[in-house]
Amino acid sequence: MNKKLNVIIMVAIIVVSSFCITTIGVKNKCEATIVSYSDDILYSATAVQSIDSETINYNRKEIISYKINESFPDYYNTNTSINNTCANVAGANIIGFYDRYYDDLIPNYTTGIQRANGYTYYPMTLNADKKQSVINILYNTMETNTKSDGTSKDDCIKGLRNYVQVQGRSINYTSVMANGLFNLDKFDNELRNGNPVMFFLSGYNFVSITDTGSQAIIDKSIYMGNHIVVAYGYQKINYYNTNNNLVKSNTYIEVSTGIKNVKGYYLLNNGGNMDAAEAVTIN
Repeated sequence: MNKKLNVIIMVAIIVVSSFCITTIGVKNKCEATIVSYSDDILYSATAVQSIDSETINYNRKEIISYKINESFPDYYNTNTSINNTCANVAGANIIGFYDRYYDDLIPNYTTGIQRANGYTYYPMTLNADKKQSVINILYNTMETNTKSDGTSKDDCIKGLRNYVQVQGRSINYTSVMANGLFNLDKFDNELRNGNPVMFFLSGYNFVSITDTGSQAIIDKSIYMGNHIVVAYGYQKINYYNTNNNLVKSNTYIEVSTGIKNVKGYYLLNNGGNMDAAEAVTIN
């Protein structure tokens, strides 16, 4: 190989390694060596890439559903001195959920109350400093913003493990993917075992549903960028017409978005990519 060709190859490598993807409202984000998850885009006026709506007319529907609990932690970052905190908030939501069973996970604080109709988790606004303290610690243990903007999947998992072990507990992760794709049966099994699931998403959506009994209107907010949410339930709805033919099958997954005032379902297979889905067990 001659010297001139070597130079060309070296230049090509430099160009590839410095290639960055720019998304609206977000800093340039280099993706050549690491996938990092960041929710900064949601704090911008240009957060939503697009708004869409789907209308399904039907005669009858079948619903398969399950959720761990009617209520689930839905924390968000309140510390303006840190950003790109979706991994830290997702970890805190996991910690908050399990603090119901192991009260030492959040020291000197109980995350909810047992009521006649189930366990109710307190909102972020109640004793927010206790929850924010967990987010702050996870920001450090997950090494957020140290390698790139946000947190890698591996650092998220390791950082959460570190926090749990310091509190004297153990943690295990179980993938609910099969051949690189989300597996609803595995997901359902983990939920029925009481284990919430962390979704690592590249491109994502949050939707709301208005159902009249014969028509379902799904309003979708579709986002760019990478994000982490915690899933704790789902509804798989099959819609049929008057001839009893299946016209649509949607799976709506109940998630804690990790973002203040952002609620809704994650609609499976509606754009973007699920990079990983890890069920989390703490004992």
